[in-house]
Amino acid sequence: MESKTAWQRMAPRRRAALAREIADRDGWICALCGLPIYEQETRRALRLSVDHIVPQSLGGTNEVENLRPAHCGCNSSRGNRIKRPIKRLDNLTAILERREAK
Repeated sequence: MESKTAWQRMAPRRRAALAREIADRDGWICALCGLPIYEQETRRALRLSVDHIVPQSLGGTNEVENLRPAHCGCNSSRGNRIKRPIKRLDNLTAILERREAK
């Protein structure tokens, strides 16, 4: 079984508060795809998550300078690589465009 990272061991409420602080700092824009992040999103792929610029598995820290907002889908697609294209960008764009049209 894999051991938990410092981020995963952080209390859930503290993680959520820190994620909102990071999103506020960066204007609620996904750092990976550039599309907006909505706080009350119901679809998991579009929810707010925090991306480690340098992944913890590669020596990155939980310092705010190493954290940026991202959609859950973009973040999980990136994995633990420092640079990786987002595979589902077209999908996310279409979902957000439909939402804006309503």
